[in-house]
Amino acid sequence: MRKEIEPVRRLTLVLLLTLSLASFEARPTLAGGNEGGLDFTTETPPVPGYVVSNVVPRKWDTACMPVTFRLNSTIDPIPNPLGAGYVTVADALGAVRRAAKAWTDIPTSFLAYNVAGTVANTGSPRFDQVNEITFRYNLNQFPPHPRVTESIDFGSILFIRGTVILDEFEFTDGLDIDGDGDSDVSSAITTCQDVDGDGDIEFPAKLYPAATILDTDIELSSGTNFPVPGPDGFRFTVADNEIDTDPRSVDLQAVLTQAFGTTAFFAHNLINQPSDHDGLPSPMYPSVDTGDPASEWAMRYLDLDAITNASFYYPEGTATSGPAALQRGDVAFDRAFGLVKGKITHGPTGLPGIGASVFAVDRRSDRMVATTISGNVKWLSQPNGFNPTFVGPDFHIVDSNYTLVLPPGDYYIGVEAIDEIPVGHAFADVKAIVAFNLNLNNGHEDFYDGPGESALERRPSRRVPVHVRAGHTTDGIDITINKTIDIANFGLFDKLGFAEAAPGTYYAVRIAKQQFLDADASAGGHAIVQSAEFLTGVADGSVVPRYAEAMLATGEVGPDGTAVIDVDHPLAEEHRFVGQDFDFTPLYFENSVGLAERIRRGMARGRIQDLFLVLKVPNRAHFPGVSDTPPLIGLDGGRPDNDVPIYGDSFTSTNGKDWTVSSDYNFMFQLVMSEDPG
Repeated sequence: MRKEIEPVRRLTLVLLLTLSLASFEARPTLAGGNEGGLDFTTETPPVPGYVVSNVVPRKWDTACMPVTFRLNSTIDPIPNPLGAGYVTVADALGAVRRAAKAWTDIPTSFLAYNVAGTVANTGSPRFDQVNEITFRYNLNQFPPHPRVTESIDFGSILFIRGTVILDEFEFTDGLDIDGDGDSDVSSAITTCQDVDGDGDIEFPAKLYPAATILDTDIELSSGTNFPVPGPDGFRFTVADNEIDTDPRSVDLQAVLTQAFGTTAFFAHNLINQPSDHDGLPSPMYPSVDTGDPASEWAMRYLDLDAITNASFYYPEGTATSGPAALQRGDVAFDRAFGLVKGKITHGPTGLPGIGASVFAVDRRSDRMVATTISGNVKWLSQPNGFNPTFVGPDFHIVDSNYTLVLPPGDYYIGVEAIDEIPVGHAFADVKAIVAFNLNLNNGHEDFYDGPGESALERRPSRRVPVHVRAGHTTDGIDITINKTIDIANFGLFDKLGFAEAAPGTYYAVRIAKQQFLDADASAGGHAIVQSAEFLTGVADGSVVPRYAEAMLATGEVGPDGTAVIDVDHPLAEEHRFVGQDFDFTPLYFENSVGLAERIRRGMARGRIQDLFLVLKVPNRAHFPGVSDTPPLIGLDGGRPDNDVPIYGDSFTSTNGKDWTVSSDYNFMFQLVMSEDPG
């Protein structure tokens, strides 16, 4: 019989569907940190019928370490949409355990997973105190429109269904949390365990904080969909030699490594290319290139960003007993890591910069190693936590602080707006969602440059290293996202192209003379030219996009629409230009003041008509990666309902002399200018 309990505070649960992973072929699609849970407040809401919540980390309670998962055994072998099933539940269980072990073995974190075996559930995963991994993909999950991203062809690989507390709550002996008539709380235990042997987990009786995770399930898209037919799903492989180039086939250990991070509500990050020399994505980047074996293989293994996040939220050596106490093989958090703290300012508006990806680049390796998301916010929603509304920055923004966790060393600290490229705001965290709805998720990549940090900078590429010591905090590393004037002759991103381009192909975008003069006039006739930016990418996720050359050139477009571009005498250029995968890559101009003045004089004297942003494909017979395709560029267009017109400012050439205007696409290149801080 269910024991009725008078709660200390109202127990409110919320079901959360969190996208964990999606596939892609040609790179369509939180940053690090915690996705954020809600903690109800007693604050009077500005909208009647709504509630105000603080955003706090979603976490497993220490008493539940290790977190127990079970694999659904009711479909054996695992469904294979490409042919006969051949991976058994026993095979899959091995991959599950290897993925869980990657997180459990982090020496500086007490986060741990226990894969206890199987569960026989022929229905939908649900809030039942059983953390289930299943190949049954429920298309009718609550809420009715789960956060699922789509690849160009094949859609989501898996998603996470979770249940957390929306308010602190006293769990008392005999409480039935999930409403199935069976007690889920015992005063006779101090750790989460299956007391009565019925397969579900009972919690110790005590007070639990808001955003405590109670139950979570991993649903994998294998083509076994219910209650109605749906996506065809993926073939899941488990053996090393089965990782292949078929985009409908994916390594189970790779995707589950990310899934276990997501069940702890670690946010996705933006690290799809750690450095100019390494294109292998982070395991917490929300997409995997299922047609690139190297990308799949890499996502089996944790990177430093995953390790620091797990260590920050579940730090070893922070208790004298229990999971957080040091045991054999453990390393105390403060012996291994230091902290970098600061705040972000959104230069274009002057407001606190919430929901931005703050990252650290190791000075020695020039490799991005850790990320977090800036700020603290308030959430305004219906009492179930869903259907939020946004009333303005004064209400929602608490602060724009950030904390980065780093091993000892020297680092460059940067910030990048979560502006949908390469990752959308919905795949980061609550702060990024608020930033998007307040129009604060824009601005260019910027680095901390010490005393020169400002909204207006002549050299936005300048960066000053920050020293980190274990057990210490380096504070005051504040960054202001630059306030710029952008000339961008394109609309929303539609695709990456052109995979069939001939070696040596040039791409160019015109910045018309009047556009430049208008932008200059908006800055009082004294604008500076900071950079050209090119949306770059690759067909294979493990490859770094490399181009023969990037340049700012002069030329003009005749009355008949044909272009003449002087690529032999550019105003600025960089040979062997290295791009960023599915992101805007800057070509910084060292003398931004002098370049602007040179353009201004040239236009006044008739020597310069138009400007052109030019990118050249390497002139080689073969290209890196299994696809053997040239590096790609971002395109707007190719559809009848395009959001903006095709402006006729985008051109291609195979020789740098004869240029063909694109009638289908706007190439996504832009000129970045600003007021002169001097």
